[in-house]
Amino acid sequence: MFAEPRPPAPQAESPEAVSPATARVRRVLAWALVLAPLVLLAGYVARQGVDVVVSDELHYTEMVRRVREGGDWGILFWQQHNEHRVLAMKLVIAAVARFLDWSTRAELMVSLALTAVLVLTLWRIHRSSSSERSAAEVLAFAPLAWMACSLTQYENQLYGMMTCHYFTVAGGVLALWLLGRPRASAAPLACMAAVVAATSMANGLLVFPAGLAVLWGKRSARWRWVLWLAVGTLTTALYFRHYGRPPIEWTAAGLGRVGKLFLTTLGAPLAGGAIAWAITLAIALLAMLVPLLWRWWRGAARCDERAAAAAVPAALALLGVGSVAMVAVGRAFVIPFEPMASRHITHTNIAWYGAYLLLLGLPREVVSLQLKSAAWALLGCGLAAANGWGFRQAQHVTVELRVDQYVQQSYALQSAKSQARFGPAEQMRARLADLRRQRLGAFAVPQKMMVLLDLEGGVSGGEIRADQPVVQRLTCPVDELYDVGVLVMPAAVPGGTEIPFEVLLDEQVVGRRVLEVRKIERWTWVEVPIDAAPLPCRGRRLAVRSLSPDLIFGAGVQIFLAPPYYQGELERIGVVVPERRLALALNGHHFGAVEE
Repeated sequence: MFAEPRPPAPQAESPEAVSPATARVRRVLAWALVLAPLVLLAGYVARQGVDVVVSDELHYTEMVRRVREGGDWGILFWQQHNEHRVLAMKLVIAAVARFLDWSTRAELMVSLALTAVLVLTLWRIHRSSSSERSAAEVLAFAPLAWMACSLTQYENQLYGMMTCHYFTVAGGVLALWLLGRPRASAAPLACMAAVVAATSMANGLLVFPAGLAVLWGKRSARWRWVLWLAVGTLTTALYFRHYGRPPIEWTAAGLGRVGKLFLTTLGAPLAGGAIAWAITLAIALLAMLVPLLWRWWRGAARCDERAAAAAVPAALALLGVGSVAMVAVGRAFVIPFEPMASRHITHTNIAWYGAYLLLLGLPREVVSLQLKSAAWALLGCGLAAANGWGFRQAQHVTVELRVDQYVQQSYALQSAKSQARFGPAEQMRARLADLRRQRLGAFAVPQKMMVLLDLEGGVSGGEIRADQPVVQRLTCPVDELYDVGVLVMPAAVPGGTEIPFEVLLDEQVVGRRVLEVRKIERWTWVEVPIDAAPLPCRGRRLAVRSLSPDLIFGAGVQIFLAPPYYQGELERIGVVVPERRLALALNGHHFGAVEE
């Protein structure tokens, strides 16, 4: 007569069923996963950062001089830099140059602090659009923290002036979050953050149209609309006053370049440097974003609560895609053409932040927990692969910056070819002389390395033989000594055995390497490690000597003699060789500038 009651279906473990201790441990572990990328990035930047002013930042030497000497630098403050105004970056440079000897590492710390602000703001956006309050919520957010700190942005993380990118991104994301806050005081703060973003990079101006999505989705009060539109209109008008537009070719070929750059830039954060994979990821992201934004739009039109909560993520997605489009138009015709420039990834990430937050904000009846977990896993795997690529690229950048630092510190001794790495020599001499006089940038820190960079003008010094010892004496230019490299060439005939190389500091042997001649098959840097490295070295008497025990003619390795690129005296058979130096590298192996 009556149906037999069915046993209740098994349910997932509810938060109430978990003990407080277990819940606390889960949250601690989840937060550790969120904070780990910030801690790792801070350690990496602190270790790899190099104090040297390079590239476009050298253009601010005149502004720095005026700042330090009390001159009028206001006229330089508003000057356009490429397509941008970079006002916040100029203030950072002025402050760092005035109080911290223009330390690039200090500028990198500013970028790191802005990254932390970005992560915190993204967390607040996630919290406001998520209904969960558990470790799972924190865990779901973790990929955004790893993306914000990803080493695919190595250019922005290792070059000082690239702090301008973080002012744009952190300022733009912060502005959109504040604009969606209910407090009346949040709207003026949002406008201030938006102005910082807009006056840093040109694509920061897009925060104002993106903010309209927040105002509409939140059904904001009329005064907020008026304030936001007024500030946006005024900022845009001032920004484009006396503005020099970048070259753009509105042809079929030109549009093709723009399209390629758009797709490769959009997919770059997870592509690991592969252009084809970047284009694939970009198409996949657009295929996901279109229905997500359409769903949000329909919900916002119905004044749906979920759509209101998703207004900021939707605005982030629009800002990110718009920024990529602006990069594509502005940089497609710049030479050299860079389809996957690392510096643009910081802006591209905004589109991925928005898409991921929109996905997390979908109700369970629309997207299953398994699908969200799959998205988390795929994003995590993509970030792991991309970080591996970024780490390798960052290592190359760090080595180049260390070489730049060395070349600036010894600019007068360098060949014209080595000096040209910074631009026209006449212009650079004046700028570097100014930096040296004020002890700024590379001149505020001791020399760490010495290496032969230009082989032109060098000659073979003949083989090392028992009756022709080689002794190179010099005053040590580096602060600490880790290793000494000697450039050698293979022996002319087989039969040689071993050749010892010795490094002496104040006439005491501090390093020795016995070289097996048969292993030298090409020009190579032979590393002589220092026994108790690092040793204090600057200003001390340093010598490198070698004497072959082999009497067979042609069986000894050959040395390379270069034009003078350090102060020293070369002796062969007890006779000084004029205007020649033994090709040496001090700490070249330790800092990765040379390899054996």
